[in-house]
Amino acid sequence: MPDSTVWVLDDGGMKQVALRLQDKFPEKIGHIDLEKVMFVRLVGGKVSWAGKCFHVRPPWHLLTQATAMFGAQMPEPLDIRYIIAVNDDLVRGIFIVKEKEVMVILHELLHVRRDMEGVVPHDTEDFSWMLSQFGINWLETAPEEVIRQFSSVIEEPPEGQS
Repeated sequence: MPDSTVWVLDDGGMKQVALRLQDKFPEKIGHIDLEKVMFVRLVGGKVSWAGKCFHVRPPWHLLTQATAMFGAQMPEPLDIRYIIAVNDDLVRGIFIVKEKEVMVILHELLHVRRDMEGVVPHDTEDFSWMLSQFGINWLETAPEEVIRQFSSVIEEPPEGQS
């Protein structure tokens, strides 16, 4: 049976969340050039992860440049280095709270290396920083006060943007 997973480009909402997260956690993810990150959503299929960060290495990054050349007039070529994917079925299905999706995006952004040339592995079963900030099993069991701090990321525009 073929995989029924559908990959869809995000409409810009995830990038806006990422910009707000950079404002909130500049020491952890402020180095990321979000123009080099493509955000996508997964729907359907049997994917068990909530989010994933893929490093786009040469020569595969040329596919995004070629697609842009053939699909639309671009002022400059795309230079996509990462694809961050959120599994909508899991994040929006089980974890209905929008703040949990924001936490997944933050987690995936932590995988982006400072030199934008690879993926940072977990330093424990997760990132120890995420565990110290939000607790073990943060996706399923984060306390309400932890989740509430992400409400501002959803509601406020990033600094210098409206």
